[in-house]
Amino acid sequence: MPLVFNDDILMGFVGDTFVFSMRDEQTGDTVSCEITRDGLQRAIQKKEVYDPRIAFSMYKARFGELASKRFDEGQRPARITIEDVEAF
Repeated sequence: MPLVFNDDILMGFVGDTFVFSMRDEQTGDTVSCEITRDGLQRAIQKKEVYDPRIAFSMYKARFGELASKRFDEGQRPARITIEDVEAF
């Protein structure tokens, strides 16, 4: 089922992974999703910003679509990598 963003997205680094939350539309459960540190760093470079939260906001729709797709494919947690960001 598609994942959607909550109004209040929980996000931040846990070790080398940037974690953000989405909601499973079918169950209403909160789902943790991840972006690798190098993936988020590449997003920062591509958008020429310095704050990871700004880069996340700029790619929010794409990150959400990809996380939802990975979740539907059974990947837990849904994970976005530098290769994914390069393809944007």
